[in-house]
Amino acid sequence: MELKAVEGQNPSSPRTRRRRRSRKRSSRSGTFGHVLPSLLTTGNLAAGFFAIVKASTGEPLVASYAVFVAAVFDVLDGRAARLLGNESRFGAEYDSIADTVSFGVAPAVIAFHAGGGLLGGGGGGGDGLRLYGVRFASAGSLQCNHWPLSRAV
Repeated sequence: MELKAVEGQNPSSPRTRRRRRSRKRSSRSGTFGHVLPSLLTTGNLAAGFFAIVKASTGEPLVASYAVFVAAVFDVLDGRAARLLGNESRFGAEYDSIADTVSFGVAPAVIAFHAGGGLLGGGGGGGDGLRLYGVRFASAGSLQCNHWPLSRAV
């Protein structure tokens, strides 16, 4: 079986050749520039996890400070990604899951452990506070995961 050129077209002409798209790389973003937003998102996730651990050990004030630190990392990772032109679907999803942990689960765990004496006594919280924690974490998760999807559509 032979491949024949279409009449009037030269197979080596620029129109018929496939061209590879070259990636545009900003002069500001080298190897570190591609990793920086993900590192800042990892800082957000680590601060959220630290908040959960501190709330579980009975230090809700320290845990609330960790949520504040997570918020600072969250602002910085978005700005770094936009500044360096390094926005990606993976980055948006990773940021979404980090936000779910830091701003959905961690505050619910803080409220659960800090309010244990208010509704249920004994440091574990009552059924009402447990239900509140599940509702808060669910709402935070839905909101954090809805945001990147609404921007993509």
